[in-house]
Parts: sequence; C-alpha cells; structure tokens
Amino acid sequence: MTNLETDAYATGQALYALYESGQLKADDAAFQKGISFLLKTQYEDGSWKVKSRSIPFLPFVQNGFPHEKDQFISAAGTNWATMALTLAVK
Repeated sequence: MTNLETDAYATGQALYALYESGQLKADDAAFQKGISFLLKTQYEDGSWKVKSRSIPFLPFVQNGFPHEKDQFISAAGTNWATMALTLAVK
C-alpha cells in the first residue's frame, strides 16, 4: 500500500525504534514533532484509532477495546504510542 497517512502505530513504533537505536533523542525536533502528533490524535479515553488494513478472515469478536472492527490494531497502535510517549518524559 502506498500513500497512506501516518497513525499512532507507525509513529509510535518509529519513534521508539529511532530512540532505542540512538538515532534520535527525545529532545530532537523530529521526535517532538512525532510526540505532538500523538498527543493531537489521542482520543479522550486515552486510546488511538488505527484503521485496519487487513482483509478480515475471522469473525469479529468484541473484546472491549474501543474502535469497533479496528480494535485489535488500535490496541497495538495505542501500545506503541504510549511507549513512545514514555520516552519523552524520561
């Protein structure tokens, strides 16, 4: 897939990987820009919605996480975003 907008999954994962590899520090402008994006797109309940890009092949099961049929990928995206945000406050 090409020309997809960023989301909490991609942003959080990239920030975390770049920080852990030593390529980016938490006070670098690029890192702060990513943090700003995450804070701007966070839902009031603390989660982030990440649109699923997979083709469903199993029946949907409600697990209690918000964002309906996007809840599985949204939970993973919320995890990555949260891990990136914790780096900004160290």
